[in-house]
Amino acid sequence: MDLISTIFLISFLSFIFTYLLIPPYIKKAKQTGMVGVDKYKIEKKEVAESGGIIILFGYLIALFLIMEIFPQYIVQIFAVTTTVLLVAFIGMIDDIYNISWRTKTLLPLLAAPPLMVIKAGVTTLYLPFIGSVDFGIIYTLILIPIAITGAANAVNMVAGYNGLEAGLGILMFSALSAIGFITDNTIVVLLSTPLVFVLLAFLYYNRYPARIFPGDSGTFLIGVMLSVIVILGNIELVGVILIAPHIFNLFLYYYGYFTRGKEKTRYERFGSVDKNGYLVVPNIFYLPWLVASFKKTTEKQATYKLYLLELIFVLISILIFVI
Repeated sequence: MDLISTIFLISFLSFIFTYLLIPPYIKKAKQTGMVGVDKYKIEKKEVAESGGIIILFGYLIALFLIMEIFPQYIVQIFAVTTTVLLVAFIGMIDDIYNISWRTKTLLPLLAAPPLMVIKAGVTTLYLPFIGSVDFGIIYTLILIPIAITGAANAVNMVAGYNGLEAGLGILMFSALSAIGFITDNTIVVLLSTPLVFVLLAFLYYNRYPARIFPGDSGTFLIGVMLSVIVILGNIELVGVILIAPHIFNLFLYYYGYFTRGKEKTRYERFGSVDKNGYLVVPNIFYLPWLVASFKKTTEKQATYKLYLLELIFVLISILIFVI
């Protein structure tokens, strides 16, 4: 079998495994109290939480198959497997114990060492308008950990609407998969394509009205895998383009944080909905609220607006390699 047939078979098997595993997980999560309140609904229903653990299991199936079928990449895939296990564990800790934002920001650094080891000695980074720059040990010891924790927290902060995190992840990893095929970057294809299928299976249950939430275990995994794939594929610029809306959200949030004060920001942590189901947002210093602040917007409409915004950056990232 050729690469395309093989990777799509692996991805399909991961899709089926994820799709079938979610219903029993939802049932068990509700029985054990692993639930969260769906805040942007008139009726505040409880929804199964920490669904990122199912994303992890589905993706691990793909990684194990890839190691078996493509042994030439076993070192890279083993490093990725270790990384996703670490980041999912970190996310689960937060899902269970609801740790502070400061601790949450730093914890993803623990998932960086496997990638730092695999990239040891490869320290060149392409910068727009400048070209290739050799950062030396700074790349391995500083830039990779920053990329890991930065992407994890950036994706985690653009969350809250039904289907938002999984949908944005599908768009980003689809772009990476397309770029991998266009440029014959096999490691990018192997890592990104199965994740698209796993997230598609998850989105079926996470879309509006959601029956399961990804939790931090899911959002952290999506963010970390974005940085892992672009670093291993040596396409860091693509990662920056794809995560641009999330980076804008970080600047937006911290601008509001420092201009309005910590207490006000904490008080306005969540929005709500009115009696007609339209979002009531407390401020504009959060991208999911900003897109809902210009006119009456439902949760589903706000999610689609964010999909469309991300799609613009997806097209930009792909056009770079086509033109």
